[in-house]
Amino acid sequence: MLGKLWAISKKTVWFILLFCSIAIAGSVGKQLAKAWMTKSDTEKLTNVISESVKTINSQSPKQLDPITRIDRTEAVDGYKVRAYYTLINYQTYAQGFKLAKLKELTVKKLCTNKAQYSNLQLGLVWEYVYKQENGAEVGRFEIGKADCLGNN
Repeated sequence: MLGKLWAISKKTVWFILLFCSIAIAGSVGKQLAKAWMTKSDTEKLTNVISESVKTINSQSPKQLDPITRIDRTEAVDGYKVRAYYTLINYQTYAQGFKLAKLKELTVKKLCTNKAQYSNLQLGLVWEYVYKQENGAEVGRFEIGKADCLGNN
C-alpha cells in the first residue's frame, strides 16, 4: 500500500512542478505577445523580460503549491530569465525526483505552446534553478530554441 501511495505522490509532484514552471513562463509569454506589434525583436525581448522579472519579483516569494515556492527571477546574460525555486520538504520525495524528467516535460509543454515557441525562437532562454529549504541546490536546467527541435 505504501508503494502505491508513493507512486501516486510521485506523479503528483511531477505534475505540480511542471505546472508551476509553465505558469511562470506563461507570464513572460503573454507580455512578449503584446510587445510584438511595434518594436524590433531585440527591443521586445529586452523590455518584456525586464517587465516580467519586475512583476514576478513583486509577488515573490510566492508559494505555488504545497511543495514549490518561487523565490525570485532575474534577467541574465542578454535574453535569459533565471527563476529560482525552493522545493519544500525535498527530502521526503528526493529519491524519486528526476531533474531530467522535469526538464523533458517542461520542454514539451513550452515548445508545443505557440506563444512560448515563438518567444524561444526569438532568443528567450529560461533557466530553472531548484534548491532545498536549506539552500542546497538540487539542480538547474535551461530551455532555449534548440530544445524545441523535434518537440513542436
